[in-house]
Amino acid sequence: MLKKAFGDNSLGQTQTYDWYKRFKNGRTSTDDDDRSGRKWRTNDWVLQYDNARPHTAYIVQEFLAKNKMAVVPHPPYSPDLAPCDFFPFPKMKIKMKGRRFDTVQEIQAETQTALNALTKKDLQDAFKKWQKRWDRCMRSQGDYFEGDGAE
Repeated sequence: MLKKAFGDNSLGQTQTYDWYKRFKNGRTSTDDDDRSGRKWRTNDWVLQYDNARPHTAYIVQEFLAKNKMAVVPHPPYSPDLAPCDFFPFPKMKIKMKGRRFDTVQEIQAETQTALNALTKKDLQDAFKKWQKRWDRCMRSQGDYFEGDGAE
């Protein structure tokens, strides 16, 4: 009934049942529980995400606004701006190129090894490249471009 009344801006059935259970057990607030690692509460970072339905749902937009979170919208039809797509995936592909794996567990282990090998500088460089790619996207005003050096 919620989906019919509110469309995609409503909780799914599983989420609805979960919240019902929480309130039935005495919860009185819809605020998230405090957990370690919740650095977003300091308002010293920016969230960049794509236009996937879960990201644009009303409840997500409401949460972001309520918490005064800075959001960099993902322009439609733009090059992929997710740092993981131009780093670390290419680094992992280079390490695993030409190899054969017999089991999923072997692939997972090799992937974990590649991720563990990344340094703090690697990650800092990735975000510098992300900023460079983002700037290039903004300057192109939606036009196609190649070779931004962020690959």
